[in-house]
Amino acid sequence: MYVEINDNLIEHINKLASIRGFSLQEGLEKAVIDFITKEEKTFHLRKASFKGEGLQSNLSDSEIKQMIYQGHIQ
Repeated sequence: MYVEINDNLIEHINKLASIRGFSLQEGLEKAVIDFITKEEKTFHLRKASFKGEGLQSNLSDSEIKQMIYQGHIQ
């Protein structure tokens, strides 16, 4: 595979890589991994909360099931 990268960018990455003790290829791989990791972290779940009074600990499991399915099954 061949990828064309700006010469100035290659020089900069090469300098940083040599300062940190790794090769140009390792520097490029690290940059790609960092990019992918950053992009994946930008994913956020949409808000899916419900209005209500929160947990009601005074209810039994069967009462909770009845409330959930009220009007849905007979």
